[in-house]
Amino acid sequence: MMCRSSEQWLALFDQCKASGLTQTEFAKQHRIDPSYTYNLPGTNSDGSK
Repeated sequence: MMCRSSEQWLALFDQCKASGLTQTEFAKQHRIDPSYTYNLPGTNSDGSK
């Protein structure tokens, strides 16, 4: 597992929100454990706002 800085996580969260994908889909594509995206501000796990 890759260690990421706070800045890297924030950038990933921004990419997730801008991608139009659900959080789960984004996590799978970027090989991230989906649990890291569940509490992402501004979107629900199903990608809805």
